[in-house]
This record gives sequence, C-alpha cells and structure tokens, in this order.
Amino acid sequence: MALSKNPSVSPEIPCVEAAGNDSVDILDFVSENMVEIQEALNEAGSVLLRGCGARTHESLDGLPELFGGEPLDYKDAATPRSSVSGGVYTSTDYPASERIELHNEGCYSDSWPGYLYFACQTAAAGGGGTTVADGRRLLGALEKSAPELIERLREGVTYVRTFHPRLGIAWQDSFGTEDRDEVVASCERRGLRAHWIGEDVLQTKATWPALTHHPETGEECWFNQVVAFHPAALPVDLRKVLTRTCGQDMLPKTVTYADDSPIPDDVVEHVLGEAHKITIPAPWRVGDVMIVDNILSSHGREPYTGERRVLVSMSHERCWDAVASGVGHGN
Repeated sequence: MALSKNPSVSPEIPCVEAAGNDSVDILDFVSENMVEIQEALNEAGSVLLRGCGARTHESLDGLPELFGGEPLDYKDAATPRSSVSGGVYTSTDYPASERIELHNEGCYSDSWPGYLYFACQTAAAGGGGTTVADGRRLLGALEKSAPELIERLREGVTYVRTFHPRLGIAWQDSFGTEDRDEVVASCERRGLRAHWIGEDVLQTKATWPALTHHPETGEECWFNQVVAFHPAALPVDLRKVLTRTCGQDMLPKTVTYADDSPIPDDVVEHVLGEAHKITIPAPWRVGDVMIVDNILSSHGREPYTGERRVLVSMSHERCWDAVASGVGHGN
C-alpha cells in the first residue's frame, strides 16, 4: 500500500494506490488500510483509491459496513439518479455538457449522508472528473472576503422546491407516494412547510443551517447548497426558459436567506469565484473508488465528452435534530 499525493492524479487529493494491481479486492484493501484511509479523509475530506479494480456495483456494496454504517436510500431526490442495486445508484444523470456545481449531498433535507462512495465503471473521453473542495478552506476564504455574508448565513438558509407536472422530478417520486395528505404529513414530521398550489403543484420550504461542525474533528465547515439551488448558477438560457415558464417565484429550486429575503446573484457569483479557486478535479480511471466525507468536502462534476458511468453509495445518516445548530427546523 502506498499513500501519496500524486500530481499525475491530483496535486491535493490523497491517493491510496494498490501497487497498480487491479486484481486487488476493494473490500480487503480498504479493511487492511483503514487507518491510513481515515486519516487521509480527515485531513483532506476525500481520498482516491486506485488500482483496486472496482468495476462493478458489487464493489460498493460492502464499503458502508466497513466504515461502520449502512447503505442509505436516495431520498428527497433533487436531481435524477437511477437505482442500480440496493443502496447503489448512478451518480447524477445530468447532461454531459453541463457542470454540476459544488454541493454537500442532501443538506437541503432533514437528514443527509455522512459519507459518499463513488466508483468509476466508464471513464469519460474528456473531462468528467468529480470535483471536490474542502469546506473548511472555503469557509475560511469567505470569512475573509465576505464576512458579512458568513454572519448572515449563520442564521441559516431556506431551501424552496416547487414540483411542477412534467417538469423535473415529480413530487410523487421525491416523496414515494401519490397521497397528497401523506406528503403534507411527511413534511410536518420532517420540519418542512408544504403548500399545494392548485391541484398538481407542490411547493416546500425548509430552513436549515448553512454551516456546521464536523462530528469527529469539531471543525466548522461550509455545508449547504446555496450555489446548487440558486438560479444564478444555472446556464443563462436555461434560467430564462425556466423563469418564463414557471415564474421567478415558482422555479423548481431556489434558496433564500433564513428570513425568506433573496440572496442576490452577485453573492452567489462571489461564492462561486472563491470555490473555484480551491476546487480540485479528480480525473477518473476505470476501477477507481473515491470516498468523500460529505461534511468536510463539497463535490461536483466537470462537463465531459464520450460515455461516463460513475456509481455512488451513501452511508452514516446524520440529522439536523442531532446537530447543535441554533437554527430552527423549517420554522
């Protein structure tokens, strides 16, 4: 086993290599090197495992248990994914030409995964790297360049989702039911505010922290989807079409400050600028596995050409109810 920061892979992401032997079993490899892998995760927020030959979805099946967790279902879907087997899914099924901006998985919901496990089955011909950024570094950069923003975000943010018929993810798929009353009851149980608009349009709102402390290291981290939910991060033409079709207040996804006041476009553009300075693309090779600590590190995806297939599994469900945040639950 060799733990390195290999410039040919990435100058900053720790890479644990199995001596170039693709016949090594991923579960045996992780088990034997768990101490080094966990240390690398705590240091950098993500770690790349190379040379383990993780080419099938079975390669991900046992990883959550090795880390002391159970595979999680992909709930409250905000982007399209396909189920592969059990707790293994395709990573976001999003057009190849579009960038997926940095985000922390599931933090718009009442619970989210602590760990993400990605495995590359098919590497893109060009681009397609999974991007990561250390949430501690991003928070530190923004505290220096935009301290007033960070103070505002300490009050939390409000995520707004509007489910339109035949546009994006249907509320029936996101909530796993076709019963409108059950949707409302589910939202009430989980700290979301639900509002039906007419017969078929559902809007939900939830106010959650935008910053949080890591449960093991105690470090404060940038932890939100301010960029991913904000219309300023959309391609210009797509934003125009959605605004014309749905209306500014009825976009499928948006985010505001905790008091429901809008977050200006230039604020999001500033966050994007700081994030891009520290974003690291991890180029995929078939058989690679990347483990991401979802609190310490945001992740995204580069645009790509050719075919690309990356699978993901998640574990260690964490709930806002268990986080001492000082921010209400959808109030």
